[in-house]
Amino acid sequence: MKPRDKERLIRMRSILSNDLQVNEVINHMKEKRALTDAEVGKLSSEHRRQTKTEMLLDILERKKTSEFEVFLEILSSLHPNLFYLFTDDDDDTDFGDKVYGEDNQYKGFSKDDEWTILRNTRQYIIEQIDALQVLPMLQKKFLTESEKEDIIAGQSAGERTEALLDILVAKEPAVYDAFLDALGEQYPHVYLRLTGGSDDLDD
Repeated sequence: MKPRDKERLIRMRSILSNDLQVNEVINHMKEKRALTDAEVGKLSSEHRRQTKTEMLLDILERKKTSEFEVFLEILSSLHPNLFYLFTDDDDDTDFGDKVYGEDNQYKGFSKDDEWTILRNTRQYIIEQIDALQVLPMLQKKFLTESEKEDIIAGQSAGERTEALLDILVAKEPAVYDAFLDALGEQYPHVYLRLTGGSDDLDD
């Protein structure tokens, strides 16, 4: 991999970990022989999406330029906005400004959007809920069958909720409202915390 690409991969690691459709990327890279069978097997054994994405990024850092270019090709198809951030050569623009600037080239990742609230309360949510209790209100309209399976595969409430949150942050803002509605039904205290309706956020 070229040093410049490795540097960008490191800088974008947090965004990619949150938003990459990792299973689709893995499948495409496998088809194009950019991942070995051993690498695919290792990745497939991990059910938590964010952890799996971080494992893939670790693998990518050690790839040849030709194999990394396969990843970029896939990125351009699945995540054109991420591809733009990765390949833009305007060094006069701070990387954070590209993500959070007024043009907001990366839709859905603004500083003050709903998903920022979710990220800031992530650990609290993982400790408080079991994703299985909110799945019925989300699965028909907002989750794919494979996403549902990834969530159910978690061996504990924390793992299932972590998987759900990893999936939700890659969705459109309307899904956040549906998630809040589900929390209001099943976990009103968590709903109040996310909406600012609770005076004591440390409980």
